[in-house]
Amino acid sequence: MSDSGRVIFDCYNICQKPRLEAEIERLRAGIRKHMNTRGDDRCYQDDHDLYLLLPEGDTRPVREVAVTLENCQRYIECRQQGREYVSPQRRIEELEKQIHALEAENHLLREELGQ
Repeated sequence: MSDSGRVIFDCYNICQKPRLEAEIERLRAGIRKHMNTRGDDRCYQDDHDLYLLLPEGDTRPVREVAVTLENCQRYIECRQQGREYVSPQRRIEELEKQIHALEAENHLLREELGQ
């Protein structure tokens, strides 16, 4: 890099430094707030607030309150019973994989039978 290029680069970095430091502090504060939320204070809203720190914000679809509460209740019950929580979306994905595997198996059986 030439001397003039280095000066421009250094000037740019110096000018940007306060802005970058402020952004780092903003992100750290949001992450700490999320991390320090405990017990009954913990809610899906905490994830929403954390995701809002991203430039694109929280892009997840808005869910009905009743559905969200149902999912929260299932999650809490699983945690209390020492079981793994499987979200409805993850269950759908598991079932879709099983469907694809069965379709592939069905296709192979049909080929063997000459159909």
